[in-house]
Amino acid sequence: MKKAFLLGCAVALQAAVLPYVDVYGVSFNIVLALLVLYGFAEGSWRRFLGHVCAAGLVLDALSGAPFGVFLAGLLAAIGFSAAGTLFLPHENAFHFAALVAFSSAWFFLAVFGYGQFVVSLGASVTFAGALASVAYNTAGALALYPFRKWITS
Repeated sequence: MKKAFLLGCAVALQAAVLPYVDVYGVSFNIVLALLVLYGFAEGSWRRFLGHVCAAGLVLDALSGAPFGVFLAGLLAAIGFSAAGTLFLPHENAFHFAALVAFSSAWFFLAVFGYGQFVVSLGASVTFAGALASVAYNTAGALALYPFRKWITS
């Protein structure tokens, strides 16, 4: 129950506040960071698939983006995270940071690919923007890492 409440608060924060706090046009994705933290701490990704779908659908409904963009991005990132935990043990913050960085890059690629090829947005992405997205999400997720026991309990 606490996880669903925290994720709901994160979705509201992501939709209402975080788009206005950006670097190179990208903002911290607290929903992605929380979902990766849940899976990393628990080790089981199947339990969070419903949370991922619900968060993606709500973010799609609240954003001005074409419907399905955030759902596709979150599903791709969490799928990548689930595969990544096979190779990265759950030992320390460095492994978590690596998982968040790769998941964030995968999220960014999935959102950009969905926007380009499925709905034909015609948006352009700079390398600096993509790198800022990965760095911003990794730094933000590392700020949440010391609170992982409280967040995941």
